[in-house]
Amino acid sequence: MTPAFRPACTAIALASCALAPPALAAAGAGGGGSDTEPNLFAGSIFQSLAAIVAFILLLLILRKYAWGQILTGLQDRENRIKDDLDHAAKKHAEAQAVLEDYREQLRGIQAEAQAKIDEARKAGEAVKAKLIADAEAHGARLRERAEKEIAAAKETAIAEVYEKSAVLSTDIAAKILGREIDAGAQQDLVNESLREFESRVAQNN
Repeated sequence: MTPAFRPACTAIALASCALAPPALAAAGAGGGGSDTEPNLFAGSIFQSLAAIVAFILLLLILRKYAWGQILTGLQDRENRIKDDLDHAAKKHAEAQAVLEDYREQLRGIQAEAQAKIDEARKAGEAVKAKLIADAEAHGARLRERAEKEIAAAKETAIAEVYEKSAVLSTDIAAKILGREIDAGAQQDLVNESLREFESRVAQNN
């Protein structure tokens, strides 16, 4: 039993004791072994007045000691319940704020991760494009060098053909003419034949 309700219980007990004698007296006066129901107001006027006084005394005692304590206890209980509800609402609001902050951080982490993924993808595409460009440039240089080497080899081969053709033509002409040609005259003849052969080839091209 809480201390707040002890005076109220004491007041109720005292009021019950005050009402007991008039009630018992009324019951004895109206009874006498008969089957009639007991009547609080049966008997003398004194007994009725005593019952009324006891009832009023009970109301006064309850008003002074019981009702205030009961109302105070109920008010305290209501305040505790209200405080508990306010505390629960505050905790719920704090939990919602923490949850929202966590969600915001999670969204930030996801956005940052997506940005890094996009950056890595762009860097990979740039490296790929650079490798392709370098390979194409290297291939172009190799192709150009090969073309130059082929052209040089072609020119060398043509020059050798020119020279051999000129020498062969000179030998044939010398045999036909039946005379020997010295080395200097032969070289001059070869050079002249080469020039004529090159000019004809150029005209044909």
